[in-house]
Amino acid sequence: MRYRPGVVGETRRVSHLIVVEEQHHLPHAVVTRCGLRMRQGEAEVLDTVCGMPCERCLIGC
Repeated sequence: MRYRPGVVGETRRVSHLIVVEEQHHLPHAVVTRCGLRMRQGEAEVLDTVCGMPCERCLIGC
């Protein structure tokens, strides 16, 4: 996941990792591995690995 264009500046639009439970839809808000809370409408779901990754998500803070 990452912020949609226009929600934050381009330098903050890094790709974050989330834990996905078996569901048919995403909840109204998710918390990334680095602790960032993203709400529906603010974030876009990425179909593939792309963009600059969040380093904190990668190391599992």
